[in-house]
Amino acid sequence: MKWCGGNVNKLFTGGVDKIVHAWDVEKYSEISHETTNKTETDLMNYHSLEIQDLLPIPDLGLLASASLDTKICLWRMDNMQPTKPLMGHNKGVYSLDWYKDNNLILSAGFDHDVYIWNPHVTKRIFQLKGHNHSLAGVKWLPGTNQIISGDISGMFKVWDVRTFSTI
Repeated sequence: MKWCGGNVNKLFTGGVDKIVHAWDVEKYSEISHETTNKTETDLMNYHSLEIQDLLPIPDLGLLASASLDTKICLWRMDNMQPTKPLMGHNKGVYSLDWYKDNNLILSAGFDHDVYIWNPHVTKRIFQLKGHNHSLAGVKWLPGTNQIISGDISGMFKVWDVRTFSTI
């Protein structure tokens, strides 16, 4: 569940039903959700397993959703229509963050690496390698060029995005 205020003013939810929903909290009603009329060609743009995280990107009018199906789906916030998914993880995706200063999506999951994406390109632009276990999360430290990642063993790493190396 993620709130996106400002001009968007919507609550987004997703979970075991594999569907991303948008809600108007003032009217206590669902505004829209991804369509259920999916053609076989459309199926690659939707999730086939549980949704683990949502990431509103209001500057781009997009919502990103991460799933155990290895995909990061991108949705237009205004009508919940999908754009091309970000594909590249080999295992489920658990955590997303937005690196606002450079307009990058960060993702982490059961792979041992942090993936870095440009939301306008469907392939990852970089992969931060260095963990020996599945990742529990990834976060950009606002106002810095640093990303922090943590894995299930309790190991944290701080990365410098300018050099894509650990600090």
